[in-house]
Amino acid sequence: MHPEQIRLTGARETLLITLQAKAAESAMPDSLLRDRFAADALHRLDPDRRHLEIGHDMTIGIALRAYMLDRWTEAFLQRVPEATVLHLGCGLDSRIFRIDPGPGVRWFELDV
Repeated sequence: MHPEQIRLTGARETLLITLQAKAAESAMPDSLLRDRFAADALHRLDPDRRHLEIGHDMTIGIALRAYMLDRWTEAFLQRVPEATVLHLGCGLDSRIFRIDPGPGVRWFELDV
């Protein structure tokens, strides 16, 4: 294992499924997410991802859900630029990097 790699097992390994989907969708030429962080994180967590493949439709569904949540979060932060965001059950989501909130936003992520 590479020194920077982390291995997730058991229930925590399921976090890799949505991360894999976001990385796969972001590699598509017409990507909605353009999540450059997902692939890097996934490579560090599990370079052999064959057991995580979920199919094209599920990949698109997961990415579309993340895309919509990103847009709703951005719209809220435009209205409330000094908000506190509590991202519960965030898993390995990189939403904060995809939307890049302004300096007045306080962002907290909580999961297992």
